[in-house]
Amino acid sequence: MTDEALKVLYLLEDTGCSPSLITYAIVIDGLSKEGCMEKAMGVYGHMKESGIMPDVVTHRCLLLYGFLGEDLVEEAVEILKEMVKRKHS
Repeated sequence: MTDEALKVLYLLEDTGCSPSLITYAIVIDGLSKEGCMEKAMGVYGHMKESGIMPDVVTHRCLLLYGFLGEDLVEEAVEILKEMVKRKHS
């Protein structure tokens, strides 16, 4: 499922369609729930490079389903710091 979601995401871009924040959040959510945190962070970084800034929902997906679910506390703290820096609660 995760590889298919990534293919669709990049296919959208290849065909000139810009994925929305919601599209990115759905892919990040799915990757996080499957424990594919390296891929989820890759999409997260790509999203930000594309000029789409993450929202509270995107961060929640990374935190709850991803880093904390995988017991990656240090990575979760980094996301929390980014949220505070961007003034998300």
